Amino acid sequence: MPIVTLTTDFGLSDIYAGRFKGRLISSIQGLNIIDITHEIPPYNILTGGYSIRNTFASFPEGTFHIARVNEQGLISEGLLIASAKGHYFLAPDNGLLPMAMNNKFDWVRRVDLDKVSSSTSDLIYAEVLKLLIADEYQSVSKLVDDYIVNTDWALIKEEDQVRGMVVIIDYFGNLITNIHFKDIADYMEKYEELKVFYKASESIDRLCINYNDVKEGEVMCRVNDLGYLEIATNKGEANKLLGVKLGQVILIKFYDSKDS
Repeated sequence: MPIVTLTTDFGLSDIYAGRFKGRLISSIQGLNIIDITHEIPPYNILTGGYSIRNTFASFPEGTFHIARVNEQGLISEGLLIASAKGHYFLAPDNGLLPMAMNNKFDWVRRVDLDKVSSSTSDLIYAEVLKLLIADEYQSVSKLVDDYIVNTDWALIKEEDQVRGMVVIIDYFGNLITNIHFKDIADYMEKYEELKVFYKASESIDRLCINYNDVKEGEVMCRVNDLGYLEIATNKGEANKLLGVKLGQVILIKFYDSKDS
């Protein structure tokens, strides 16, 4: 039974996600469809990239991952099929997949839509997925290396600071950044102290482990279970309390104790 995951910005208040799932099931018998999320903020490939990057490996090799975020029209954008780490991906050619996978693929192919009989996006995905599952995708696609590569995920690392951004605001209002612990590990060995600036003049000066390391309502910074830097409030909504939004710059400065 093929496993197919779905990550989209369709939302759940409209029919789009349900209709798409229905068309997949109607076209391909026996699918095991897993919803990762349909609530990526509209058009936000940063959040979409984070979600794919940190969920695909939870599934067994051979899983098929469909990512439809900031899809503006397959006829103009094109549809990509990609393979990486034993998994398969379908997504529009808008930079989402390279961002999610750090542009590390076994191969990337672009679908020749003239060879696909379907004309609507939902059915195009269903038809191409069916060919991919049957290992017949080569008949409608060709290897490419000129796909769009989005570099917005890239961190800026300088001598004594790392600059990233908020890429997820989760259900609890936690501000999750694209700064992974491995990005700052060398700095923490070299310097004695740090400050995490979420605004130009507002910062947090230590990393915690658990939310209850601070009092209820207090702001804290921690490395989450996926290894990413997260700004949170113990039993509160950090995004509302701090007035921080998606895409906002987060700056970590490192100091020797005598300099701070």
